Amino acid sequence: MIFRRRAARERTELGAVAPAGEERRTRRRASDALAFLGFALLLPAVLLPWLVPFLSPYTLGLDYPIFSIAWQEELFFSLRSGTWPLYAPGAAGGQSASALSQGQLHHPLAHLVTLMPGYWTGHALDWNTAARLVALGWTHGVLFRFLRRLRFGVGAAFLLSLSTVYNLRALDMFRYGAALEAWTGHLLLCCALGLLALGVRRPRGPLWVVAASYWLAVSGQPQMAYYGFLGAAFFALLCPFWLASLGIRPRPTRLELQRFWGGAFGWTLCGVLLAAPFWLPYAMEFLPENAGRVGQSYRWSLNNTDSPLGVLDALLLPLRSDVHGNFGGSPLYLLALCLPAARLAGVRLPRVVWAAWFAAVGVLLFAMGDATPVYRLAWSTLPFLQSMRIPGRATLVLPVLFLVLSSWLFRKSSVDSARSVRWACACALLLLLVRVAVGATDGVPPSAPFAPEKLRDLPPWLEPTLFALTCALLLCVSWRDRAERNLGVVLANPLLLVLLGLLLGHGTWIARRVPSTSWAQLAAAKASDPRAYFPTGLGLYTREGLAQLRKGFLEPYLARVVSHAIPVTSVEEAFVGLREELGSDRVYVTNPPPRSRGARPSGSGEVPRVEVAFATCNELVFRVRAAEPSYLLCGLFVAPNWEARVNDAPVGIVPANGYQVGIPVPAGESVVRLLYRSPASLAGVAIGLLVFLALGGYGLRFVQRSRLRRSVFCVALAFAAAVPLLVRLRRGTDLGVRYRWTPESGPFTSLAYGKSARSSSLLAVEEEHLVCPSRAVDGSLGSFGAMTNPEDAPFLEIDLRRVRRVRRVRVREWELGTALPLNRRPLRVSGSVDGTVYFPLFSLAAKAAEPVWEVRLPAPVSLRFLRVTATGPSCLALSEVLVFSD
Repeated sequence: MIFRRRAARERTELGAVAPAGEERRTRRRASDALAFLGFALLLPAVLLPWLVPFLSPYTLGLDYPIFSIAWQEELFFSLRSGTWPLYAPGAAGGQSASALSQGQLHHPLAHLVTLMPGYWTGHALDWNTAARLVALGWTHGVLFRFLRRLRFGVGAAFLLSLSTVYNLRALDMFRYGAALEAWTGHLLLCCALGLLALGVRRPRGPLWVVAASYWLAVSGQPQMAYYGFLGAAFFALLCPFWLASLGIRPRPTRLELQRFWGGAFGWTLCGVLLAAPFWLPYAMEFLPENAGRVGQSYRWSLNNTDSPLGVLDALLLPLRSDVHGNFGGSPLYLLALCLPAARLAGVRLPRVVWAAWFAAVGVLLFAMGDATPVYRLAWSTLPFLQSMRIPGRATLVLPVLFLVLSSWLFRKSSVDSARSVRWACACALLLLLVRVAVGATDGVPPSAPFAPEKLRDLPPWLEPTLFALTCALLLCVSWRDRAERNLGVVLANPLLLVLLGLLLGHGTWIARRVPSTSWAQLAAAKASDPRAYFPTGLGLYTREGLAQLRKGFLEPYLARVVSHAIPVTSVEEAFVGLREELGSDRVYVTNPPPRSRGARPSGSGEVPRVEVAFATCNELVFRVRAAEPSYLLCGLFVAPNWEARVNDAPVGIVPANGYQVGIPVPAGESVVRLLYRSPASLAGVAIGLLVFLALGGYGLRFVQRSRLRRSVFCVALAFAAAVPLLVRLRRGTDLGVRYRWTPESGPFTSLAYGKSARSSSLLAVEEEHLVCPSRAVDGSLGSFGAMTNPEDAPFLEIDLRRVRRVRRVRVREWELGTALPLNRRPLRVSGSVDGTVYFPLFSLAAKAAEPVWEVRLPAPVSLRFLRVTATGPSCLALSEVLVFSD
């Protein structure tokens, strides 16, 4: 035997490949491939069959099919067209592209899905869903293999990893789209830190930490990424002691702790710095100007906070807990929280278990919001929390803490762990029975309005079935001797699969799957106006943009020439002037620089004109003709990053008609170039590139000397080939915008354009400027309009500022996919000269086949006030009201 082993070793040293070893490697590769297929493809389809892309008619509802997908298409349409987007012209009125963080411009998963066949022909939603399901399953597989490294049996490792990855918190983050990448990034980072603590050989261990932290940092949902890094920090603090409590590693010394914590922090920081092209412009350009999310009040941060009972119901009766903070899933969560009951059996719990338990209790108290002082203390001390809302979202960190707790119960050959499981299970069953008994009384407050039982029409058998499965699973887990061979653990896995399948299938909003916006639709929209944009998200508006939309509106024109400039000393004065009179040749300019008008050139009597010569999302070039020195008024918000040049000479941009871009232009023909520069993006790319080069140098240290030159040459060649591509992306490729303006263009022919408007009420929504009355007279037929609350006789009234002769009225009704009653007939249109006595003009009894209808009066009618009234109870929702004198 000794000689055979020596001979085999000699053959291996001589380069011969042992057939048995090769066969083992082949079998291992086959088993790894099958495991990947099972975890990444089969298991998500089993747990979420209603979400399977391309096949299921349903998808996640509310946010998922709207915001994240639309933002991604907007950003990648620009990128695939040849321009790296620094600015999003139509996003919340136009602002830095970093505001569209959920579009995931810097995430590898987004770049992958946008290359898939069919993505740009209406299947963007399907491919995103497919990629996220695969990423979720792959993350489960990574966690499973990590637990196997910790010497857990197959059954116990699968039970623990399944309990950690799949829960209602993950489902709610899936509903937000990009937030799911924060969830998978959080779990991957915890696994990478665990492998680093196990001493995985370099460079793999550190580079996995870098890759996972980069995945988390660029996930696109900053609040979830913030909690993800906090959870990973908790795990890093506990990990060395946790491994020691499991008997995997000896108790760490102070030097070992310093090395691990220093390495974990350093490599995680490298991943975060590698993501600087994402977060630096977000922090420098978006956050300082944002008005909807940054620096909000304490009461605002408590939005959608569940009651203390509702938070605990995520552990006991998860269908009664608010979805915004619901983390319900495996009964092992309740088991982990009941672990201190093992002290009744005389079991001494390790300090790391107590630390994890107190951390989990602290997170639960934090999620209860104002009901405990924990959230107020954290809100006033921790950075960035003043710009976040919904305390329940912090429960993202709980599954990993519960993993630390419950894994201690599944240690091999431990009498203490077996006794601990039985006592913890008994305590958990007792809490379940008490909660059900209390719920049967009348004194229990109703569940939150956004609990699954309120959102969905649940079958009556569902909650009793979930209760029975929970009790059965706890009993199976308690019936154990050795975790890796116990029949109870084996039976617990299928029970957990059934329980999670039922819970995830009824745990949030669902909606019918509809085709996404296609490339052809986007290209057609951008060809007419680069600001064309599909639904934006809430809370993205800048302070200037919010003021513009609340006190006025944004120009429906991309650009027009205005010769009569009225100087004002403040933007507020400009808004007052706009309400008084808005003319086609009148602009209110705030603190304009002195200008010399000079002599009119020949041909100055020609009609002013604006044409787009070149357009990307970052740059607009106009060919302008003006009869005299004028202003080019652009329908974009002023920003410090804009740079304007007229005939290649730099000029200053002034706020015009509020906070819109005004550029002085001379008489005659001129070329105006409006360019958005982003120094923060450039600095972020520089930081990321330096970190990438440093990591490449670190990795080359471990490359064999014979391959070192080849590796360096390949890296240098890749960078040399990338330079022309980067230069081209910075300049951009023309979108082929066909925009032309003359004084006869657009809504100035409407007497109602830009006039004062009021409504009987304003729909109670988070951002009222999206439904305020001025939306009906802004000349835009975009995604929003004026809308009232449901009430009797809701109306919208327009003040034409003086008595006018009216002959035609054209109305575009706002079509919304909502259960609220809209524009109930008959619609009555009336007029008034003084605003007190109204006379009828006409009435519409039947709903028109198209949302746009027009009525021509038999003869012109003199009036100042025009009122549109619906029959109640209903909402009045009008996208635009146009009034004509001819």
